[in-house]
Amino acid sequence: RLRKVLSNVIIASIILIQVVTPKDRLTAGTVDQADMFCVNDLHVDLSAIQGLIIEGLATAVLMLVVCSVWDPRNQKNSDSVPIKFGLTVAVMGTAVGPYTGCSMNPARTFAPALWNNQWTHHWIYWFGPIGGAMISSFMYRTIFGVPDEVEEEEPIPEAVALNSVEIHKTEQS
Repeated sequence: RLRKVLSNVIIASIILIQVVTPKDRLTAGTVDQADMFCVNDLHVDLSAIQGLIIEGLATAVLMLVVCSVWDPRNQKNSDSVPIKFGLTVAVMGTAVGPYTGCSMNPARTFAPALWNNQWTHHWIYWFGPIGGAMISSFMYRTIFGVPDEVEEEEPIPEAVALNSVEIHKTEQS
């Protein structure tokens, strides 16, 4: 069953990528482009400012997820953190990847650029993610605020696990 679900997810991802990705970005390229392996670069139809904004927005979305996970009010909601991060990175990579490579991390862009000695538009992959992270974290703090203390709430019966030791079940006779 799990194998079937995973294969369906992979097939859906491939179809989504083919729908979203421009035709000229579906292949790895020619032998002449071998020095660009793993290097992020802008799509030919994008200007540098557009690339900067796109990288900033992609990182801002990821940073909003980070802020919401780190928020003390969500301390008890840690069961799906890997799924939240994984889906966020997958969606951003699918949507933004064809246009800028969707780095969202200056270190991820620096290593391939250094290895291949390709520095075209490299500044975008530093200023975009850093600026997007700063702006979105400031926005999160401004909009939602961060409490000094988190009040402990009494768990409601529906939120307590069925196999919890804390539940005192009455026996039926």
